[in-house]
This record gives sequence, C-alpha cells and structure tokens, in this order.
Amino acid sequence: MFHQRVRRYINAISEKTKVDFHYLLSGSFWLNGNLAITLGFGLVLSIVLANNLTKEQFGIYQYIISLGTLINFLCLTGVNTSITQAVTRGYEGSVRPSVKMQLIWGIVPLTVSILWALYSFLHGDVIVGIGLIIVGITSPVLNAFNTFGAFLHGRKKFKESFFYNAVISLSYYGGMFLGIYFLRSELILAVINLVINAAVTVAMYLYTIKKYKLNTNTEPDTLEYGKRISIMNTFNGVLGQIDNVFVYSLLGPTAFAVYNLASNIPDKIGGVFRNLSSISLPRFSNRSPLELQQTLNKKIFLTLLGGGAVVFIYIVFAPLCFKILFPKYVEGVFYSQIYSISIMFGAASSITSSVLISQKNKKEYYIIETISPVVMTALQFVMVFFYGLIGIVIARTLGSIFKLVLSTILILKEKHLNTRVNI
Repeated sequence: MFHQRVRRYINAISEKTKVDFHYLLSGSFWLNGNLAITLGFGLVLSIVLANNLTKEQFGIYQYIISLGTLINFLCLTGVNTSITQAVTRGYEGSVRPSVKMQLIWGIVPLTVSILWALYSFLHGDVIVGIGLIIVGITSPVLNAFNTFGAFLHGRKKFKESFFYNAVISLSYYGGMFLGIYFLRSELILAVINLVINAAVTVAMYLYTIKKYKLNTNTEPDTLEYGKRISIMNTFNGVLGQIDNVFVYSLLGPTAFAVYNLASNIPDKIGGVFRNLSSISLPRFSNRSPLELQQTLNKKIFLTLLGGGAVVFIYIVFAPLCFKILFPKYVEGVFYSQIYSISIMFGAASSITSSVLISQKNKKEYYIIETISPVVMTALQFVMVFFYGLIGIVIARTLGSIFKLVLSTILILKEKHLNTRVNI
C-alpha cells in the first residue's frame, strides 16, 4: 500500500513538472550509489592523508593526482559520450574500435606528460616529474577502457554499472589504505592511486564485453562525433583544471593543500548532481528539440532548488566538519563555504550541456565549451594573482554562473528550434 502511494505521488509530480522522476530516481539511485561509496571512502581517505602527511606532502600528492585529471583531458574523453548515444539507439559495433582508437591517441597525453616531467626535473621538482611520467602511462589506459561504463549507460544498465564501478572503487581505496598504513611517501601513494585505477578498469572492461553480446551494428558518425566532443572537452577540461596549476605554482604546495581540501568535499557533492547528465543523456537523445526546450526552465529550476538546499546545509555544517575531520586545515572553512555555491550552478549546467549533446547542436555546444572556460581561466588567473586563495574560489563560482546563463540563453533562442539539424 505504501509503495503504491509513493508511486502515485511520484506520478503526480512527474505529470505536473513534465520530468520523468521514475526514470530519474531509478537511474540516479545506482549512479549515486557508486558516488556514495566514492564520497564515503574518499572522505575517509582524505582524512587519513591530511592527518598523516605533512601539509607539504599532502599538497604534492594531491597536485600529482590533479595533474592526472588534467592530462586525462588530452585523451579522447568525448568518445564515451558518443558511445552512450549510439548504444542507446542500438549501435554497439563501435565500442571495441573506440577503445583501440583511444589507445592509439594515447601517445598525445604520454608525450605531453614526458615533456612536462622533463621541465619539472630541470626545475628541481623530481617527485612531481616522476608522478607525471606515471600519469602519462596510466591516463590513456584508464580513459580508453572506462568505455565499459559508457556502454552500460547506453544499455541503461545503471545497476550493473554501480557494481562494476564499486569493484574499482573498493580495489583502489583498499590499496590506498594499505599504502598509507605501511608507507607515508606522497610519490608512492600517488603511484598506487594511478596504477590500481587503471588496472582494475581494464579488468572491468574485459569482463563487460565478455558478459554482454555486443551486436555489430555501427553508426557512421559515432567515432567522428566523439572526436569532435573530445576537442571541446580537452579545451574545457584542461582550462577547468588550470586553477590547480595556478595555486601550486604561485602559492606553493602548502596553500594547494588547503585549497584542495576546501574544494574536495564540494566537488564530490557536486558529482552527485553531475550524474544527472549521464542519466538524462539517453532520455534526451530520443526527445525532440521543441520538447526539450519547453521543459528546460523547469529542469533548471528544480536542479537549482535541490542544489541550493544542499549548499545551505553544507555551509552550516562545514565549520564543524573541518574542526573534527581536518583540524590542521580550519583556515580552509571559509574558502570551502564560498566554493560550495558553485555546486548548484554546475549541476544545472550539466543539464543544459546534456540537452545540446543529445541533439548534436555542435555550434551552440562549441560556443559554450570555448567561451566558458576562457572566461573562467581569465578570472582565476587575475583573482589568484591579486587576491590569493579567496580570489580563485570566487572566480570558480562566477565562472559556473556564467556558463549556466550562456548555455540557457543559447538553448532558448528561438532560432535554435528552426535551424536544428540532426547531424
């Protein structure tokens, strides 16, 4: 009886808001379940690292990991998006070729990593240099073989995706906790992080393609479209991580440690909302532009409302959290509170980006993914140079607001409906 009441209540909300909450909740349950594991274990890992390493060691470790994220954006990160779309429409034949293509392309991030490592060696930063070499080797492997997740999302196998990613997460965190217990070297811990993630991801890909019988149907533009998205992801992603380089280079590893913790929890919470993109993309791919446009404002409003509630709760409890969990970093509380405001705007932006990608509106998508990161980077450089950590935190928030406003304007333009071509 209770179950039926809940279902009727959800039906009523879905009908009124024009949002399919049954689909949203079923998909987000499993995707956010994995994020809950990541958030929970990640928080524990951050606590252990922050309290067992010096601020300088912690800053260097986190910087190497952030460089791994930056270098990863030099890979073909957009291919997974196109694979999800293709699989949704029944075209699974491009999964294996996409992995091969991504591995070949891996020479690009590997080369950049080696050159950057040589630069670090010449400037006496040996630990970061060695870390960059490991990053260059593992990032292409991790990015190519995590295509299994794109395939599962396209099949709407969110439950299976949860369990497979849980295996990766538990393997990684298990290795990290053992490493911290026996070793307290920032470099070795970074290597454990990168190698385990890559190795287990390969295993999960092999298991997935063995378990599921992929058909041989292909869509002509799947890989090409993935490359185009990758170009924009590279530009946007690299600039999206450049704040870490600014802070580490201009303010040093200790300041970077504070900044990392200030942004860590808000970023993880924001990841829950960013999963809306993965959930909504298969759904949006089968909707007309007019239908998506007519319901966009409600989707954005609901996302901002939910994100705003989470931000408020975080701002209230952040001082207590830092005092208990990160007593050496209480100076990061105010930075973290301001940074958390970007959660709600980043979540809403994931919805608008998903709309554009699902309809293959390349022009609008390229405009957003070009202008937004440029504006964000310019704000960050100026603000951190003149105002330090508080400057770059404010710049992040302003940049997320700008991206949401710009993407919404482009989608709601009247000519968007008249000129849309399904490419």
